[in-house]
Parts: sequence; structure tokens; C-alpha cells
Amino acid sequence: MIEQINGGKIPQSQLLIDKQSGTGLALALAFTQYLMCLDRGETDSCGQCSACLKVAKQIHPDLHISFPSYRVKSGEPSSSANFMDKWRSLLDKTHFPNYNQWMNHIDGVSKQTQISKSECRSMIATLGLKTYESAFKVQIIWLAEYLGDAGNVLLKGLEEPTPNTHFLLITEDPDSILPTIYSRSQSMHVQAVGDDILSNWLISEQGANLELAQQVAFLADGNLSIALEIKDADNSEDVKLFEEWLALISKNAMIPLMNFTDELSTRKKEWLRHFLVGTLSYLRECTIFHYDESYTMRIPGESNGFRERFARFIDHEACDGMHRAINKSLYHIERNANLKIELFHLSLTLREILAKQTLKRKTASSS
Repeated sequence: MIEQINGGKIPQSQLLIDKQSGTGLALALAFTQYLMCLDRGETDSCGQCSACLKVAKQIHPDLHISFPSYRVKSGEPSSSANFMDKWRSLLDKTHFPNYNQWMNHIDGVSKQTQISKSECRSMIATLGLKTYESAFKVQIIWLAEYLGDAGNVLLKGLEEPTPNTHFLLITEDPDSILPTIYSRSQSMHVQAVGDDILSNWLISEQGANLELAQQVAFLADGNLSIALEIKDADNSEDVKLFEEWLALISKNAMIPLMNFTDELSTRKKEWLRHFLVGTLSYLRECTIFHYDESYTMRIPGESNGFRERFARFIDHEACDGMHRAINKSLYHIERNANLKIELFHLSLTLREILAKQTLKRKTASSS
């Protein structure tokens, strides 16, 4: 992105697809700071000029930010402006927020969130004005999937923006972006953070010891935002819980399985998200071990032999199916699905996948 600025070829609209790293917002803000910096270098902004300091605090008059919000009063449209102080206070705590953190921060977990048509019209009107301090105007839209059909209001502004106006849209769910917005934006995939880079960052910036940093990096699977969330959690207990769940799924005992998922559904949504993300990393390690038993699985907690037996049992196809099912449930849970129903449905889906794997192995052994 720095090359775009230095080369004078900055897209009028960029779509940052951040499905893995959790760093899309930080990248957009860093891009904006470099763009508006009064004394930029070849590879970075100075970080000291008035423009850099204002962008860092999200108070630059030519930087505009929109994000999912809810109606404060009945009959009034939702507006990011009503939550800007809350937004800045969250970013004072973390540069890598996720949707769940934002909802908890504004007490919006049970509310309908969106980026409204009214806000989109306000964006276009604001961006049509002259700049105040910079030669550029930047509109950041965090989690642009929450635009929905309201995004149609932005189409002309995306296609024919006023001079030196740039849109930076960040999404974790590109399939929910309107095709008309997608086609008018230059898309860029934000890459996941490597385990070594992430663990080193946790040690140098977050004060984690080597063992904790490596475990967190493994569980976060390249997502820096998730890594920060789970840094202080006891993940070995989560592993035991997942292995207990897998054991119940493998048995033909529906009542105990239902009771288990009912208990899971009483946990906090944030914990449940951590737990399911951890299961994805567990499955990844099992897949590697399945094809190379000399591999040491990086799963927290002492093994009682279950994970090795499970890894030998399932193959890549089964792991992939389970991975997809869990990811789908994560998507539904983040959008306020009924937790009891969702978790029990996930259990049945995983049970079906494991049953097919059992049949596959029996067929192979008898042939």
C-alpha cells in the first residue's frame, strides 16, 4: 500500500479482506497516517507531526470512520457518530478490535447492528466538502458487510469520488459485500500473521513468556485479534472440554450430548467463540499428525492418548468437513443465533461426519 502512495496510484476505493489476521483496521489507519503525514519517509510515516498524532487518535478532521452501530433512540437511524467516543476508548485499549469486543464495549450484544442508509448519505455529503487540513479525505468503513443493501447509496461516490477522496472498506465476510461495491473497489487480502512472528510479537509487546506465546500463536491461527483475546485464558481446560465433546459425539447417546451442548450454551458468547476457534487449531494439528506420526502436536495440556487416537482415525476429508461446520457455526453465533440450537446442530453435523469416516474405514479394511 505504501507503493501506491509513493507511486501516486492510489485506488479511489480499496476493499481489505481480513478473514484471518484481525489487522485490517490497523492497516487502514496506518495507510491513512502515511497518506496524511506531513513528513513521511520512504517506508513509514514520521509518527510525530500533527497529522500523524491526529490520525492515531482518530480525530483528524479529514479522516471519517463508520462501523456497525444501533439505534440509540426509537425512530432515529443508527449512526457511528453516536458512538465515536466509545470507539476511540476501545482503540485506546487495542489496535486490533473484533466485532464481539465492539458489541460488548457498547452494550450491543442483543441489539440489531448495521451501517444505515442515513449514515451512507451522511458519508457522501461529508466527503463532498473541501478538506480541512490535509490534501486528502479518507473514509474508513470497518466491517463493511454490515452495510447490507444500504451500500447502494455509496455506489456513485465510489465510482466518481471528489478529488483526493479515498474509501477504505474492511470486511471479514466478503461474500456478504454487494457485488456492485466489490466491482468498484480494488480488493486486497490481508494475510494471516505467521506463528513465529505472532509469538515473537506477544513476547516483545505483550510480555508473554515463550511457552505461552507459542501456545497462543498456535490457537490464534494467524489472527492477532484473537491472540490478544486468549492470551490470559487457560486453554488446556478448553482442550479437555473439546475432547469430552468429541467422545460424546462419537457415542450414540443423544441425551448426554444434548445436556453437554445445553451447558456450553450457558457460557458467555465471547468464551464460546474462543473455545470454537481453539477447536479449529486442534483439528489442524490432528490433520498433520494423521499423515506424519513423528510430528509433535502443539496442543495445550497433557495427552491421555485421546488426541493421538483421534488423529489416526480421521483423515483430511473428515477434518475439512469438521472445520467447515465449526466455521459455519461461528458465523451464525456471531450473528446472534440461538446457542442451544446452534451447538446441538453442530454436534449432529460433526457426528454425521465421524459416522461417515467410520464407514469409510470399515469399507477400506474389508476390501
